[in-house]
Amino acid sequence: MRRGFLSISLSSVGKEEVAVGEVLRSAWISTGLKTRQVEQDFAACLGAPGTIELKSCTEALHTAAMAWALELEPVA
Repeated sequence: MRRGFLSISLSSVGKEEVAVGEVLRSAWISTGLKTRQVEQDFAACLGAPGTIELKSCTEALHTAAMAWALELEPVA
């Protein structure tokens, strides 16, 4: 019987995983400096003047509709 842990695959923890841990420990999961940095980096990647972070697809669809000046009717 094996006495030690048998690793199936090697773990890979890089800069991205470390950054996620920093955000989780900061208590600023949905807003804050890291969110602003991601928005700025994403805008630069797209060549866009800016971006905004949204928390759900519903928020994104609503924001897109408002940006296109559509009037939304509430669903009963």
